[in-house]
Amino acid sequence: MTGVGDKVFLDTNILVFSNATQAPLHQAARRAIQELYDAGAELWISRQVLREYLATLSRPQQFANPQPPAVLIADVRHFQDRFRVVEDSPRVTEQLLALMEQIAMGDKQVHDANIVTTMYVDSRNPMPVDIDFHAIRPWPNSRNGGFEELCCQLASLEPPAPEASFVRKEGAGGDDGVECYWTLEDGSEYGWQAKYFFELGNSQWEQIDESVKAALEGHEKLVRYTVCLPIDLPDRHKKGQTSLKAKWDARVKKWSGWTAKKGMSVEFIYWGSHQLGKRLTRDDPWYAGRTLYWFNTKILTAEWFRQKFERARVNVGERYTPELNVELPIAKLFDGLARTPAFAAEIQALRRAWREAISVAHRHLKESDGEVTWRALQADLDVVAGCLSTVLDNCLPDIVASFSIEELAKACDDTQEKLYACEEWLRASQSREDDPAIKKKTERLKDVRYAMSRLYGPLSDIKEFLRTHRVHATNSRAAVVLGEAGVGKSHLFCDIAASRTVKVWPTLLFLGQQLSYGNPWDSFLSELDLRGQSVEQFLGALDAAAQAVGVRALILIDAR
Repeated sequence: MTGVGDKVFLDTNILVFSNATQAPLHQAARRAIQELYDAGAELWISRQVLREYLATLSRPQQFANPQPPAVLIADVRHFQDRFRVVEDSPRVTEQLLALMEQIAMGDKQVHDANIVTTMYVDSRNPMPVDIDFHAIRPWPNSRNGGFEELCCQLASLEPPAPEASFVRKEGAGGDDGVECYWTLEDGSEYGWQAKYFFELGNSQWEQIDESVKAALEGHEKLVRYTVCLPIDLPDRHKKGQTSLKAKWDARVKKWSGWTAKKGMSVEFIYWGSHQLGKRLTRDDPWYAGRTLYWFNTKILTAEWFRQKFERARVNVGERYTPELNVELPIAKLFDGLARTPAFAAEIQALRRAWREAISVAHRHLKESDGEVTWRALQADLDVVAGCLSTVLDNCLPDIVASFSIEELAKACDDTQEKLYACEEWLRASQSREDDPAIKKKTERLKDVRYAMSRLYGPLSDIKEFLRTHRVHATNSRAAVVLGEAGVGKSHLFCDIAASRTVKVWPTLLFLGQQLSYGNPWDSFLSELDLRGQSVEQFLGALDAAAQAVGVRALILIDAR
């Protein structure tokens, strides 16, 4: 163990000895950790220690057999909740090299020196002592809503797997007992429920019970369920009283009984003030930005954005005249760029038209009783048409994920190819009118062919949509608008900013004349009266504001 003041770093061996019951010094390691914890010491570990712990106990040791993955995973999650986990960043490496230039060292000394530099670098960015959840930003009109949204935003930052997809439930209290959830490739789900409770009596526990019941009923593939509260669960034992930690453990036991009866296996996780605070105080702009947004209610409010726009509008001067507003096709570019409801409505309309055409085609296809070749063509068409519908479903509003342009284009091409094959068969069948068996079906085949021809319109609309600038802008997250002086670029930017500001969508308009030499962000932050603010943290806060309203934030720069 290594210490800096009241901060103590736990090395891999300490964690291994304390958790492997047959390890040498097992009791001594556990006792040492508990004594430090009881004394109020801040216990630190690093990502490297977590990896070494997994590597050590997943292979045979003199004192233990390899531990099952599930046990090791549970251990690491427990460590992350109980200890402060610091990052072995590039700054740590540079500090280590500087130390090696000053002090001769080798072998295990390098490892120990790396621990020292890790603590040194991280301690220069100290954690705030406390997060006051009573002071959270109301959203949209209550702190309860703000807490729910914050918990969902934190959950969205922690994908359980690279291909997992995130869903934020709409409405107060979410739906089916979850506020949000991640879906993994195998269909299993990780769900979150937030309750803005500062005390836990019978009524509060019953409300949590109801949420758990609803989650188990509505999400049969749930495998992990995290309950978020703005308080910790102390494990202090008083005579005649049951601690909140013991009550939580009893609840988990009861919920696990419910899952067993349903044939489910669900892990129940608690995110309290400590777990949430650890995330909000990470040296990471995505997390730090959420802290800035949710606990600094003086900036990034609707009024704050309005004032910043008004300042920019005044500086634009005569180049912007709201009364002369004309709807321009290029304005749609910004719908795709910012994933607005208008962009989502376009996708919805395409989905609806495609589904209606497919429904009509299916009705006629079912009425036909063609030969084996025709039935095979029908089956192929069903597959590719269903694939196209699925891809369109997955393109519904998600302001974070990229738009599946390539996947959607391929689904369109595959569907069109099968349509051509079906039409060729129908055309050939209708041409053999001298065949009595075919002649009787001519009228029916004409209806089928007509119904299938109606698929080309919606299919063409989808392909045309994929070629638009707004679709490509949604993935690039940036666009350059070019034009000669005086054609109305400034007017366009002001009009877009004005419209979004009224809708309370995070929008900032900067003018090229405000830029000075050097880093442009220095000028931007100065214009926003945020001198000295970290750019990364500010962008993280802007992202939090955008995620809360369900559209991307938009930064417009009129580089005149």
